Amino acid sequence: MEEKTIYVSIIPDVIRFFRESAGMSVHMIARMLRMDEDEYLDLENGKKKLTIEEIKRLAKVLGRPVSDFFLSDIPGEESYDPLAVTLIMNEVCDRFMEIKGVIGVWSNLRGRKIKIGVVVSVDDERLREEIARLKEEFDRRYPDVIFELVLVKINKDK
Repeated sequence: MEEKTIYVSIIPDVIRFFRESAGMSVHMIARMLRMDEDEYLDLENGKKKLTIEEIKRLAKVLGRPVSDFFLSDIPGEESYDPLAVTLIMNEVCDRFMEIKGVIGVWSNLRGRKIKIGVVVSVDDERLREEIARLKEEFDRRYPDVIFELVLVKINKDK
């Protein structure tokens, strides 16, 4: 019995969104998928349909679950899981509290934007760099979430 190849239609904007969220150029992802840039751009422009195997490869390269490629639209505020965001917010607060010199952390959620307030008693370059590094780590780990950082310095009473 002859095997049939099944092609699947995916919304091209979803593919582009995930590539851009991963910080990858067209050149970079095309190389990782072992195709030329024009062939890859045909995917993003909806000119080429994908097989399930190609979707699996694309998902692996972009670090996304295969199911993400079957979304009906680009992920946004209305499609972001509130429980996942809450867990991310808890992790963010816990990690910032581990930094020496941080005496408090608060977070606020609006859509998929998390505003993080970091309260410190001293304002020095080392502390600012460590806080910035941690924010960059979260930006990389959660590209679909927008992190806004607010640094608040308070003076301790003697």
